[in-house]
Amino acid sequence: GFLSPLMHMAWTGALGGAMWAARGPHQSGWAALSSWQFWAVFCAMIVFHCIWNAVGVVNYLAIALWSIIFYYLKKGFAEVSNWEFEGRIV
Repeated sequence: GFLSPLMHMAWTGALGGAMWAARGPHQSGWAALSSWQFWAVFCAMIVFHCIWNAVGVVNYLAIALWSIIFYYLKKGFAEVSNWEFEGRIV
């Protein structure tokens, strides 16, 4: 979350630079967006953003998985503790 604004600024800056480079001295306006260099950078920024978002999703899934594991561990330990209290375990 801390680096998210910085990454969005970097991606926007890279796209702005690609648009400027694609424009060149002879193209202007929307014609600059027909350049393959612009589209290569644009697609790269999409991939980088997807990777950035996927890492966040993976972290949330890992936290959820560990939470479930610890929940069942705690529940199992409480059950074993009850068995000791009831005299089932010697």
